[in-house]
Amino acid sequence: MVKDLRLAIETAVIVAVAGKLTGWLLKRDPLGERVHLSRAEAVRLAAGAAIAELLRRLRSAPGQITHRGDA
Repeated sequence: MVKDLRLAIETAVIVAVAGKLTGWLLKRDPLGERVHLSRAEAVRLAAGAAIAELLRRLRSAPGQITHRGDA
């Protein structure tokens, strides 16, 4: 688990985007079909990943969320 909250959220967003694009690439031909996220899809995916990471942290260890410079 990444200790820094902002880095953890950024990592969660990157993993979510990579997972989505990988799934599309396994099903679609990138030379013949669209495999890019629209702005709305990217925002929705990023928001969902960020919220999921925050909820995971709140459920796992209340009071243990740290920010850069804390500790």
